[in-house]
Amino acid sequence: MLAGYLERDGSAVVDEQFFGTELNRQLLTAGYRVCWECDVAEKLERQDAQKRAVPPRFAHVYQLRPAVDPTLKFVCYEAALARAGPLSRERYRLVYDGLCPQGDLDDVCDFFLYRPPKNFTGHPLTVSDLLELYSEKEGRLYYINPMGYQPVRFENSERETPGT
Repeated sequence: MLAGYLERDGSAVVDEQFFGTELNRQLLTAGYRVCWECDVAEKLERQDAQKRAVPPRFAHVYQLRPAVDPTLKFVCYEAALARAGPLSRERYRLVYDGLCPQGDLDDVCDFFLYRPPKNFTGHPLTVSDLLELYSEKEGRLYYINPMGYQPVRFENSERETPGT
């Protein structure tokens, strides 16, 4: 059971039900200023349960294969569509399949730029890459444009494994 938390100023905020317990003695011995409050443990347990209730989110990152027509690389979605037609899975290779952080698309792209996971085998995300965010219930695929993200679909739906 969670009993309390530490404030930035070094004081401890602890549920009043722990007053007079071993925890109380340990905090005072350690030199903490203790603030006793009602229902702190219950609030912390509720917050912890809410964090656990957020389902994990996953990502697929697709990048153009090296042999693809170079005029398709680093171009906006409209230009790629005009040059080669609908998105084809055959032009892309899966370079990541795994967990990704919660947040908006910019947060996820920053994750791959600044803290790429060890099993990410691609280059830093850039224009013409595809980012698919999915969970057990749904998935959405985005084309990375120069100024944002375009929701897209592959014309075919075969899956592949990373690195192929």
